[in-house]
Amino acid sequence: MTTSTTVSSPAGLSQGLRSVWEIVKKIPPVYPVFLIIFIVLGILNPSKYQTMNGIMTFLRTAAPLG
Repeated sequence: MTTSTTVSSPAGLSQGLRSVWEIVKKIPPVYPVFLIIFIVLGILNPSKYQTMNGIMTFLRTAAPLG
């Protein structure tokens, strides 16, 4: 039984990271900020944000700000 491993070259990795960065740059900044706020609030008050009702309440209050 033979196994083959593929090792990516540093140039290939760099090109891959560049293409990922180009995709990330196209995302509007409000989405990562919203996600970070949502995660922090979920950590600080997990009982409220673990249910669908809690998530919808958060989205209703955050919608006008977005």
